[in-house]
Amino acid sequence: MFVRFAFTHTIEPRSSGTIKGDATVPTLILNGELDDWSPTERCRQRVSHLSGTGPPIELDVYPGAYHDFDSPYVAVTKTAFGHREEYNATAAAQSFSSVRAFLDKNLSN
Repeated sequence: MFVRFAFTHTIEPRSSGTIKGDATVPTLILNGELDDWSPTERCRQRVSHLSGTGPPIELDVYPGAYHDFDSPYVAVTKTAFGHREEYNATAAAQSFSSVRAFLDKNLSN
C-alpha cells in the first residue's frame, strides 16, 4: 500500500536560509526564540524564500524559549554540546495548541 504524507510537523528545525524552493507538504516549524541550536533567524530566512505558490509553511516562535522547550525531561536547565536546553511549560502548551490547530486546518480537506 502506498501512503503519502498529508502534512509534516517539526519541533526542532535545522532550517537553512540557503535551501530554495517550496515545501511539498504543509509544514509547521516550532522554534524557541532563544534556541541557539536551531536559530530562529535561519527559519525566518527559509520562510522568506518561499514563492507563495506551494503548500504553506508556518513558523511559530515562542518568546523566551530555548531548545527542547516542549520536553519536560529537561525541566532542569542543562547544556548539551554548548547549547542550552530548557523546558518552558507555557511555550510547550502553546505549541501543542498550534499543532492541533495546524492539523485541524491541514487535514480537514
